Amino acid sequence: MRRALWAVLALAALAAAGLLLVSTRSGPRVVVYDLAERLPFAARSTQNDLILFGWPDAEPRLGRGFGGDPEFRGRERFLWVRQGASLNLAVKGARDRALVFDIQAYPGIKSQRLSLSANGIALGTQEIPSSRSRVKFGWPAGAQRETNEIALEFSASIVPANQGGTSGDTRDFSGALFSLTIGDARDGALDLLQERETPRAYELVEKDGVPAFVLPGGSTTSFAFRLPKGASLEFTSSLDPWSASSGGKGSLQVAFDSTDGTSRESVQIPLDGSKARTTRIALKGAAGTPFMVRVEVVSEKPGVTYAQVRAPRILGQPVKPAAAPPSLEVVNLRREIAAKKPNVLLVILDAARARSFGAYGYQRRATPNIDGFAEQGVTFDNAYTTAAYTLAAMSSIWTSQQPDRHHGAVAFSAKLPKDRLTLAEVLSAQGIHTAAFVANAVAGALYGLDRGFKDFDETWKKYGSAASGFRNVLPSFLDRMKKDDKRFFAYVHFREPHQPYDPPSPFNTAFGPDDPIPKARREGGEQSEKWLKDINQGTITPSAAEIDHLRRLYDGNLAFADQEVGFLRGELQSRALLDNTVVIIAGDHGEALYEHGFIGHNTQVFEETAHVPLIIALPAALRASKIEARVRRLADHTDIAPTILDIFGLTGAGGSARAFQGSSLLPSLTGARAAPGIDQREVLTRTVWERPIYAFRNASHTFIYNTATTEMSLFDRTVLPRLEDKEHDYAPRAPIALRETYRQNLLAWVASLKRPAVAGDKPEGMTPEQCQELKALGYLSAATKCPGN
Repeated sequence: MRRALWAVLALAALAAAGLLLVSTRSGPRVVVYDLAERLPFAARSTQNDLILFGWPDAEPRLGRGFGGDPEFRGRERFLWVRQGASLNLAVKGARDRALVFDIQAYPGIKSQRLSLSANGIALGTQEIPSSRSRVKFGWPAGAQRETNEIALEFSASIVPANQGGTSGDTRDFSGALFSLTIGDARDGALDLLQERETPRAYELVEKDGVPAFVLPGGSTTSFAFRLPKGASLEFTSSLDPWSASSGGKGSLQVAFDSTDGTSRESVQIPLDGSKARTTRIALKGAAGTPFMVRVEVVSEKPGVTYAQVRAPRILGQPVKPAAAPPSLEVVNLRREIAAKKPNVLLVILDAARARSFGAYGYQRRATPNIDGFAEQGVTFDNAYTTAAYTLAAMSSIWTSQQPDRHHGAVAFSAKLPKDRLTLAEVLSAQGIHTAAFVANAVAGALYGLDRGFKDFDETWKKYGSAASGFRNVLPSFLDRMKKDDKRFFAYVHFREPHQPYDPPSPFNTAFGPDDPIPKARREGGEQSEKWLKDINQGTITPSAAEIDHLRRLYDGNLAFADQEVGFLRGELQSRALLDNTVVIIAGDHGEALYEHGFIGHNTQVFEETAHVPLIIALPAALRASKIEARVRRLADHTDIAPTILDIFGLTGAGGSARAFQGSSLLPSLTGARAAPGIDQREVLTRTVWERPIYAFRNASHTFIYNTATTEMSLFDRTVLPRLEDKEHDYAPRAPIALRETYRQNLLAWVASLKRPAVAGDKPEGMTPEQCQELKALGYLSAATKCPGN
């Protein structure tokens, strides 16, 4: 009787705390977050220092000999390591330690040896088997410092490009690294790791489509996300079979944290024997609340207690509901566009920052012609580049894909891969005349960005990169289009206001005297490059007068380009083409002018580099009273191609429905709101490196994350929309659940971009029983038809 009363009281307490622990399978069956999928991005702490190669938190430890994206074996991540490599390890206090590598020789190497040294002191040599094994090295206190370089030298390597086949990889590979455990040399648990049967901490496996992972005793793993509506945490837990047979014992302690201030009781689940327990915990709270689940493995038998967690997932209603049908205003706008059959002109200004345009509130009158287009069109207040450099940004415009998708299989300095569908290919295939006029070589054929265009004129080759060079080619093109009476898409890429900051007269003095920066420092030569490099590396500090002059010169470059945009407008108007052409004006990326101690782009993702102008000007006949003058919704480069297809009445044509990631901005022109949901639009901007800095922006915040160092910043855009500096960075004092939600969501998004898109639920190859189980767990939708049905 007393036991029954205790059970009732316990259930009542859990319900009052917003938690309900049950083993039923009722409730929503949509997996909103697969926690096995998100495990590499979770926050972790373990008794011994554990580096999991291919996981984001390993990046700061990697020295030479690593690079590129993680490799996968099933769900397991690892990194290939080259013949000479190094790790950067920090330790507190010198004492005898041991290093246990989970490692495997590169396929095809019959005899492999690894020699290890710490700070130049040899730690020994070990045989590395051809199968995955754990190898232990001693690391004496005398070879330790506060920060250490661990050098790995392998006896053999293989260059994939020399092995035949299709691989063009010319790097020398010696092995696969899965993990490194660093612990006390006297810790017997490290010796257990060398036994083949001992579980691997955080190993991810999948059986019959259902994922599971192993958590070691003494560890805490924290998953952060935004609560979906009707959320519940569900999983099945037990001791790992080896752990059960070795006498392991303990419990799972599941605790919760969120930003809503609600106190929630933790839940304890026994780990004993081989018994598996299925758990469902209702996660009550407002949809969209940053929320964190902490899973601690409490061990009563150190070294032999490992928990196995199967099918860990957060269920609830879909985060992104189905799109609402278009409003009457949108339907009418599309009908009017279809009747008028307008052309489209896309004007790209290179390194154009939104804050320097009058349409965005800038006080200097640098862009009167572009501002004129804005007055007759729609200005997007929150448009962002996908990348802080031209090649990736323009690739995103043409493919409607994030850089990590369109260059996902090659280096970010490589040509656009041929299998990425481009806007020009779709338009040309549908009979639209496509023409490009480019003043920047990086936006040209050398990088595959000419693909699909009928005409591709690299104007810079004949007439230089100055904006005035287009006067030699655009009038004749427009004459031809007028004569042929053919619908066209034209793209004009100005180099300005990109450096060199050396506008022609009178623009060099349009906003003040032409000093104190001498011409040699700004015209793009050796002196200019050295001056900017010294500033950006912090070896010299420019004076306030020099920074003011630099910004005047940038504005002069912009004013020069604006004059030529005005010329282009006049050419369209004189041929009666302006009345039937949609003009879109955008920047490929912005430009830093020492707002954060840096001049240029490529390496920062603050507002001055990421926030770009985006203006859509409709012909007079299509300007209705219900067209919005300004749009506040977030937009980025992936939206430009779908918008242009929408204008041509070709939405989804040519495979673009599957390949393109953005969405048309036409509904926004009428003020149509996005479908209601928890996650509104989010945009991502990256830098140029293999281990880049990302900026993740939504309607309320900017989150900046350095993948190479794990440093992060968080800015509240509802309070200070454009201020991103140390004074306003509240990441250090933000709730952990909020910081972790942004970090984990960002890393999960980036990881998803590197994989091919999967269209719908496809249960081919499954047995009926497997398919039904996946449906019951929520991994397949209830509407999925299983084999045999």
